[in-house]
Amino acid sequence: MAGAVQEASAMTMVRPNQKMNADDLFLMKLSQIVMMGIGFLSIWGGVFSVAFDEDATNQNFLVLFVGGLASFAVSIGLIELQSKKNGYRLQDIQNYFLGIAFFFSTVGVLWGTRFMMGFMTGTMELDWFGNPETYTEVDWSPNANGIYAQLVTCLLLTYGHYRLLNRYSGDTSFGWGVATYAPMAVLIAGVGPWIRWSEGEVSWELGMAIVLISFVSMEMALRSNRALNFVVIAVAAGIVPIIYEMLNENAPVDGAGGALSLMVFIIAMTGYYAARPDLRKEVMERASVVLIGLVVVAIGLARTAPEFNLILGPFRAMDHPELAAYINIPVALWVAVLLAYFPAVLQQRVPWMPIGLAVALVALPQESSTLPWLLSMIVIPYMVFISKIARAWVVNITLLAFSASYLLSDWIGIDEGLSAQATFGGTWLHVAIPIFLVAVSELGRRRQKLETSTSLAMLGAVILSRAVLDPEWFLPWLLIAYMCIMNYSMMVQSKSPSFKERKDLTLALIFTSATILLLAILDNLKLPPNGAFDGVVEIGLRPQFLILSVAMYALAARGAKLELDAGALYAWLGQGSEGDMIYNPETNFWEVTQETKPEMEQRILDAVLTPLARISLLSSLVLFTFTVSDVTTSTWSSSPALVLLMLLPVGMLIREVVSMDTISSATRATAVTLLVLIAAPLSLALGPNVWGSGEGINQATFLLDAILVSAPLIVNAVISKRGLDVGVLNRTSDGVTYAMLLLLAMLDTSGGLLLIPLFVLVTWKTLQYRFYWLLAGIPFVFVFLGDGWFTHGVVGSILDGLPNSMSSYLVDQHSGPFPAFIGLIVSIQMMLGLSGTLTSPDEDAETTLVLFGMSVWLIFGLFSSIPDGYWAPAVGCMALIPYFWYTNNSKVLPYMLGALFISLYIGFTLSDTFQPLSEADEWGWSGLITGLAGGVMSIMHTQGVFFRTPPTTDEEIKLADNTAALATQLAALGFVAGYSVFFGVGPVIGLVLLARSALQDGRPNSMIAMPILLTFSVVNLMAQAEVGSDEQRQSITGLTLAVQGIILTLLSVKDDVVYDYETIQWESDEAFFAFMDRLGISGVLYSIIGLFIAFDSLNLDSMAYLLTTVYLVVVGIQGFSDEADARWRRGVGGYGSILTAFLFANSLESDLFSAVASVMSGMVALGFGFLFMQRMNEDDGIYEDAPATGAPPAETGGAQVQLPVEETQ
Repeated sequence: MAGAVQEASAMTMVRPNQKMNADDLFLMKLSQIVMMGIGFLSIWGGVFSVAFDEDATNQNFLVLFVGGLASFAVSIGLIELQSKKNGYRLQDIQNYFLGIAFFFSTVGVLWGTRFMMGFMTGTMELDWFGNPETYTEVDWSPNANGIYAQLVTCLLLTYGHYRLLNRYSGDTSFGWGVATYAPMAVLIAGVGPWIRWSEGEVSWELGMAIVLISFVSMEMALRSNRALNFVVIAVAAGIVPIIYEMLNENAPVDGAGGALSLMVFIIAMTGYYAARPDLRKEVMERASVVLIGLVVVAIGLARTAPEFNLILGPFRAMDHPELAAYINIPVALWVAVLLAYFPAVLQQRVPWMPIGLAVALVALPQESSTLPWLLSMIVIPYMVFISKIARAWVVNITLLAFSASYLLSDWIGIDEGLSAQATFGGTWLHVAIPIFLVAVSELGRRRQKLETSTSLAMLGAVILSRAVLDPEWFLPWLLIAYMCIMNYSMMVQSKSPSFKERKDLTLALIFTSATILLLAILDNLKLPPNGAFDGVVEIGLRPQFLILSVAMYALAARGAKLELDAGALYAWLGQGSEGDMIYNPETNFWEVTQETKPEMEQRILDAVLTPLARISLLSSLVLFTFTVSDVTTSTWSSSPALVLLMLLPVGMLIREVVSMDTISSATRATAVTLLVLIAAPLSLALGPNVWGSGEGINQATFLLDAILVSAPLIVNAVISKRGLDVGVLNRTSDGVTYAMLLLLAMLDTSGGLLLIPLFVLVTWKTLQYRFYWLLAGIPFVFVFLGDGWFTHGVVGSILDGLPNSMSSYLVDQHSGPFPAFIGLIVSIQMMLGLSGTLTSPDEDAETTLVLFGMSVWLIFGLFSSIPDGYWAPAVGCMALIPYFWYTNNSKVLPYMLGALFISLYIGFTLSDTFQPLSEADEWGWSGLITGLAGGVMSIMHTQGVFFRTPPTTDEEIKLADNTAALATQLAALGFVAGYSVFFGVGPVIGLVLLARSALQDGRPNSMIAMPILLTFSVVNLMAQAEVGSDEQRQSITGLTLAVQGIILTLLSVKDDVVYDYETIQWESDEAFFAFMDRLGISGVLYSIIGLFIAFDSLNLDSMAYLLTTVYLVVVGIQGFSDEADARWRRGVGGYGSILTAFLFANSLESDLFSAVASVMSGMVALGFGFLFMQRMNEDDGIYEDAPATGAPPAETGGAQVQLPVEETQ
C-alpha cells in the first residue's frame, strides 16, 4: 500500500549471556566516544605537562615538533598504502589511524610553531616575537604576535585536515571528530600561554583567535555531518570566553571583561546557524538551549564583577559613562541573544530562547536593566497576541519565567536595600511592569491564549511584590476578599460543573490558600491600627488568622463536592496528554498514551483519597495554628478558657467526617492524622510543665484532652450507629488509623484522660477486627511514655487517694519494665490477644510472629507484677522451646531463639550471678548459647526429628525446610554475636553454618556475603589471641578480603561450574546470569576494598592504585570476550581502571612521572575505546537484521541498523 511504513526490526544479540538492542548500541557508542575523548585529552595533557615543565627548553619543543610530524607522516603513509587499492575508501581501523595522525599533527604543528618562534628570536635574532636580547632557553614567552602565528598554523593545519578528509571516502567519522575538536582544543589549551603572551589583556590577537577558531571549528563540525560534534563545539565555543575571563587575573583596569565580551560574536554565529533552514531543527535546539544557559551564567558572572568593561572592537563602554545605565556586558549579551536568535524563533527552531531571556532578566544588574525589561514588554505582546506561530507551551513558560524574574528581582532589591524604582533601572518600570503583568494575564486568559494556572501565577507574582505588599494594612485584606468572592462566585455559578470547571475551581482555591498562607508567613496581614484588638494581641492571639481560618473553612465546606483532593491532584499532575509517552511498569516500556480525555478524567476521579485531603480544608486548619502559635505556655495555664478555641478545628474535623455520605478507612486515617498534627504543638508545649510534676488536675490540660478525646469517640459512636461502609474499607488504612490513635494517646497531658479511653478503644478495635500485630505493639506506648504520665493529673490523683501500700505496689516495677498496674493491663491485654490468636482460623506467618510478640509482652507484664527473677525469662524460654516442639509447633522455634537471646541478655546484664562481665561479653555469651540452641535445631532437622510429627506433603516439607533454615541462620547470627568470648570461635562456627545452609538449601546469594564474615572471623581470631600489631592485622584484613574478591571474580566467569552445582535450582537463565553478575561485581568490590585496606596500613597508596588499575583492566578486557561477556565488566573495568589510573598519576610526587602516568592513563582509555570500536564493527553475525525492502541499510560506522523505508507506487 502506498505510504505504508515498514517497522524496523528489533536488533538482538546472539552472543552468550547478553542481549543487545538499540539502547545497548547507543551505550557502547557513547562509551567509545567518552573513552576516546578521555584518552586523547589525557595523552595530550601529559604531553603538555612534559612540555610545560619548569626546566623545558626550546629543544623539548623541537622534539615534540619532529615527533608529532613524523608520527603523522608514518600514519598517513600507512593509510595511503592500505587504502589505495580500495580507491581510497577507508575501513574502520584506517579511520582511527587517521584520527591519531591528525592528533599527532596537531601536537607537532602547535609545538613546532612554538619552537620556530624561539628559534627565530634566539638564533636568528629577529624581533617579530620578542626582544632577542631578553631571550633565554628556559622560561621565555613570545609576545602577542605568537598568538597570530599559532592561529595561522592552526587554521592551515585544519585546512590540510579538511583536504585530506575530502580525499578519502568510507568510514572517516573519527578523523572528522579529531579534525573538528583539534582547533577548539588548541584554543582551550592556549588559555594560560596566550593570556600571558598578550600581557594579561584580551588583545586584538587573542580576540581574533577566539572568534576565528570558534567559527572554523563550527564549520568543520557542520562538514562532519555529526550532530554531536556540532553541539559539543557550539557549547565549547560558549564556554571559552568564560574560561578566558575567569583565568585572566592580571587584566588591566580597562581590559577586564574583554574575553566575556567576545561571547557576543559567539552568540551571533550560533544564531546564524540556528536560523539556517538546511540544518536539522533538533540539533539547533539542543545546541541553543545549552548556549542560552551559558549566557545566563555569563550574565550572572558579569553581575558579580561590576568592573567588567564591554569591549567590542574599538568600542569600550567605559569611554562612554553616559551609557552606563543602559549598556554593559550583561545587557549586551541579553540583546545579542534576542537579535541573533529572533529569526530562528520565527521559524520555530529555538523555542528556549524567549524562555531563557525571561529567566536571564533576574540575573541582570538592576541599575542597568531598563533596556531588557522594555524590550521584553515589547516582544511579549507580539508573541502572545499577534504571532500565529508561537507555540502555546512556549508562551506559557515564557510568561511564567518573566513573572518569576520580576518577583525575584523585586525580592533581590529588597534584600539589597534598593527602592522599588531603583530595582528596575531607576525609571517608572516598577509601576509599569506589574500593570503590564496584570493586563497580559487578564487579556490572555479571556482570549484563551494563556492557561489558567499561568494567569494565576502571573497574578501571584504581582501579589508577592512590593506593588501589593504596601504598608497600608487594608490592601492585602481587599485582595483576599476579592479572591474569596471570586472563588465563591465560581462555586455558585457551577450548578452542574464540568470536570474542567472543577479543575479551575481547585486551582483557584489552591492559589487563594497559598496566597493567604504566604501573606501570613511574611506577616503582611495587619490588624486595623485603631487598637481595637490590642488586648487580644497582648495575650498572644492573632485574631486575623482566626477570621481567615473560618472564611477558608466556609469556602471549603461550600466547595466540598467540587474541589479535588490531594490524590486526584497527584493523578492530574502525573498524567500525560493524549499521545504522550508514558512508562508502563507492567511491560517495562515507554508506550504512547491510548487513553481518551474522558478516560483520563475518570482515572483522576478514581484517584480521590478522601475529602479531608482538600487543600482549602487543610489551609483553614493551618491558619488556626497561626492563631494560637504566639500564645505562651504560661498564658495557657493562667487562662485555661483559651483552650476552648481548640473546639473550632476539632469541630471542623468532626463535622466534615459525620457529614459525609460514606466514611471510608482513608477518611478515618486522615482525620486522626490531622487531629494529631493540630494537637501536637499545644500538647508538647504544655506537657513538659506537668509531666512528673505530681500536681493535681490542671484545668488547661484537662480541657485540652477532653476536647481531643471527644473527636474519635464521637466519630466511633456515629459509625457504630450508622454501621460500617463495607464498600470503602481498607485494612491498611484502618491499621494507620489505630496507629495514629495510639500516637494521639501519647500526647496525653492530663494524666490519663486522653490516654486511657483511646487505649481502651484501640484495644477493643484491634481485638474486634483481628489486628493482632498492632495489638502486640501497643505496650511500646508505655515503654516510650515512661512514668511521667501517671504521676500527675487524673491517674495521679486516683493513686494519691489509694492506701499507701496499694499505691506503692501499683507503681513498683518489680522485675519487669512496667509499673505493676501497667503490667497487669498489658498481661490482660496480651492474654486476650493470645486467646484470639490461638483460636483464629488464620494459619499465615503473621499469626506465628504475633504469638511470639504477645508471649514476650505477657512475660514482661507478669514479671512487672511479681517479685524479682532476672533469669526467669531465660528459664521460661528454655521451657517453652521443648513445649512447642512437643505440641507440634516447631514453626515457632526460630522465633523462640530471638526470645532466648533477649532473655539471656537480661539475665547476664541485670543478675549478679556471673558478674563482672563487659557489655560485649554479655552479648557474646547470650549469642553463643543461642547459637548452640539453634545448632541443635539444625542437627535435629538433619536427623529428621525437628518436627515431632514428620511432614508428609510437599507443602509441609517446604515449611519444615524453611523453618530449619531460619533457625540455622539465627544460630549463625548468635555465634557471630559471640565474637568476644570463647577465644572468638563464634564467628567461625557461624560462618560454617551459614555456608552449609546456603549451599544445601540452594541460596547462592547468601554466598556473596561470606567474604565479609570470613574476613571478620580471621581478624577476630587474631585479635582475641592478641596475634600481631594493629597494622599487621589491618594488612591481613585487606589481603584476606582481596583474595576472596579475586576468587569470586574468577568464579563469576565459570558459568558451567556454577550452573551445574547440584543443590542449586535456578528459576531461569536470566536469574542465573543476574546472580553471576552480582557475584562478579561483589568480587570486584571486595578486591578493591581489600587492596586499599591492606596498603593503607603500609602508606602505599600509589601501589594500591596501580594494582587496582591492573586488576580492573583485566576485568574490563574480560567483558569483551565471548565467555565473560557482560556490560558491567566493560563499564566497571573500563571506567574504573581509567579513574584509578588517574588517581595513581596524581598520587606520584614527581611531576615528570605524574605526567608520564597521565599518558599511560590515556593509553588505557584509548585501549578500551578501540575495544568498543572492535566490538561494534565485527562482521561475524552478532546483529540479526531482518531484510527490508527499499533503500539499503545506512552505514553507522560498523554495526548496521535497518531503517524504516517508505514504499511508493
